[in-house]
Amino acid sequence: MRKKAIIALTLAICLTGQALAASFSDVSSSYWAYEYIEKASQNGWVTGKGDNIYDPNGNVTTAEFYTLLARAFYSTEVPTTTKPYKWYSEKWYAPYFEVGENHNFDRFYVNKVDTITEAETSIRRSEMASLIHGILEDKSITISNSIYDTVKIPDINEVITDYQKSVITVYALGIITGIDKAGNFNPDGLMTRAQVAAVLCRLNDVIENSGSISKPNEYTLADGSPITEENVYRLIVELKSEYPEGMHWTNDNFYKSDSMNIIGYGCAGFAFICSDAAFGSLPVTNQHSNFDDILIGDILRINNDTHSVVVLEKKDNSVIVTEGNFNSSIHWGREISRQSLEEGNFVVTTRYPN
Repeated sequence: MRKKAIIALTLAICLTGQALAASFSDVSSSYWAYEYIEKASQNGWVTGKGDNIYDPNGNVTTAEFYTLLARAFYSTEVPTTTKPYKWYSEKWYAPYFEVGENHNFDRFYVNKVDTITEAETSIRRSEMASLIHGILEDKSITISNSIYDTVKIPDINEVITDYQKSVITVYALGIITGIDKAGNFNPDGLMTRAQVAAVLCRLNDVIENSGSISKPNEYTLADGSPITEENVYRLIVELKSEYPEGMHWTNDNFYKSDSMNIIGYGCAGFAFICSDAAFGSLPVTNQHSNFDDILIGDILRINNDTHSVVVLEKKDNSVIVTEGNFNSSIHWGREISRQSLEEGNFVVTTRYPN
């Protein structure tokens, strides 16, 4: 059975109103974070923004993140009245900051969150990591010190020293994954509401499992989304803007896939570009010649080992593909029949986990 990285969590981050049990109108069931957003909503961690809207691409402020953390992990401790004369006393997020102070969320934060400006500014990924680290310590979740020697994050030197341990911790536990196939963390980057939803669910999984969770990117796609054919298709088709229909592409063009440890020229190079865009650091798991087992994103070597294509759609007796060096150019959408594949002794290379 194929493993799918369902590291649940959703972030609706709305701070008032009742949690919605139904889908949000702007989050379709095929959206990569759909299950996370649904779970968070049903658990009462988050709500929408009115009119059944979730706004998955909106950014998240520090105050909103405090709110989500308090709701998800300290829901019984949120006070109905708050202490006076605090810098946040007159703000809607006052109860949630009080919970944060009581549990010292920001014990690893470079500077304590103690101004309205800081609270209402979009939170950076490294700052989010420090707050999560504070919750993990408060919940007595520990991991082996060996991870600080074994976990490799390419841009860790871009993380300020005070945040490096927090970043490595959340990365090693799979709570916040890398942002590209190389595994870069992007410490100053912001997160969307959909991405933060995923983070909340992953953190919930870590706490419920006493620190046990899949390693980052082990069972997720290049952007951290779950391994589904819909998400694989989305990530490959996003390449159209960079590699449009008719773009000149011949055997003079090549690409090295570090994940597959191979260099491809012409059609093979473009196939590897598409594959890495979707699967990131996931390795090749199988090669076969069974038409019925073909999946979206698989690389097909066809025409008696002379041409490579990538599957965009699987039909009963044909596939729709994208390819490079097709009449010396990039081409999207050619249909190839099952009969043609089988007569040409096709071979399938897949990176879906077993």
